[in-house]
Amino acid sequence: DEYGGVMKAPTTSETSYNSHGTKRVLVTGATRGLGRTICETLADDHHLLVGGRDAEATTALARIAAVATGLPHGTAISCDSAAVLHGFPMPRPATAEHAVHVRRADGFRVRRPGVIAHARLERRRTQVVDGVLTVGPEDTWLDLAAPGHWGLTALVVAGDHLVNRWTGRAVERLEEAVARRRRSPGIRLARTALGLIRTGSRSPAESHARVLVVQEGLPEPALNAAVAGQWGEVVAEVDMLWEEERVIVEYDGETHYEDPEARQATLRRTEMLRDLGFQVVTLTRRDLWAGQHHLWLADLRRRLRTARG
Repeated sequence: DEYGGVMKAPTTSETSYNSHGTKRVLVTGATRGLGRTICETLADDHHLLVGGRDAEATTALARIAAVATGLPHGTAISCDSAAVLHGFPMPRPATAEHAVHVRRADGFRVRRPGVIAHARLERRRTQVVDGVLTVGPEDTWLDLAAPGHWGLTALVVAGDHLVNRWTGRAVERLEEAVARRRRSPGIRLARTALGLIRTGSRSPAESHARVLVVQEGLPEPALNAAVAGQWGEVVAEVDMLWEEERVIVEYDGETHYEDPEARQATLRRTEMLRDLGFQVVTLTRRDLWAGQHHLWLADLRRRLRTARG
């Protein structure tokens, strides 16, 4: 349930693989290539996509590549579509029915079915991703804070993905984009989201759960924290840890239940943590759905309050 990052080199090509196993070659500079990505523009961010690229998304990418052919030179993929190309975790999976977002510096309007055109490309930094001129990831993230695009949770999840401490970019790059474009639509929402972004999240689901915890007014946990055994040795790394209260929250993706060996290992690990005196709250994808999260948040609040006496 992780999404791999895409790195940018100043002047050279760079090859990497995202978590879907997709090879990506990144080259800075201009190009005539266009299109190849698509997404849905929704403000509802309570159903964050957790999982790899499916057949429907692959079909969508192929359709958008065809639609983008012949668009004017100097047009960059932007907004939600750029987010997909950069590998952002999305509020909804891409499908073949959604429009491609593009952006230009001049006043020329792109008028094609299935294309949504935006202006002011000159205020954004661009790079080439998979042979396609694309608004850079930091500016794309900021564009998604504009009204009609993404909500707070989706922005924080995407931001966590961008700056995670294992494969991500420096958080200062997001801060620079916010400072450089301080009059952009949605800048207040972007600043709020920026204050909630952390470098320690390994997956969109973990980020989503943490945002719900913070919005509930609960203490913020340590992320992907090491747990020590009785002799001081590290015995586990857990998704969210309240060390003083000895409370742990773990998110179990679908693979934990589809693979019998993974499920057995998870059960044994939970038993070990409980033997060490920790209370363990286990979350699944359903717990992050709107209307469901209040149940486990109430349970977590009770456990933290009880632990504090």
